[in-house]
Amino acid sequence: MTPQREEAERFMRLTRRDEAAFRALLAAPSVDFAVACFHAQQAVEKALKAAMIVSGLEFQRTHDLEELAGRLADAVR
Repeated sequence: MTPQREEAERFMRLTRRDEAAFRALLAAPSVDFAVACFHAQQAVEKALKAAMIVSGLEFQRTHDLEELAGRLADAVR
């Protein structure tokens, strides 16, 4: 397995962890919706970064989902 593939899989493990946290928080009786949404944002961010890694794209440290999705979309066109 290539180092890029290993890194992408690491990001996807983290994606699943954040998704699980999001779902658990939504199911909680007294949920702070902002905290739940933080984990949803983190899951999407890590999934986008995993796709970028597999596609051979580099990215800066950012939490901007629009920037990440835009760079990924531009690369696959």
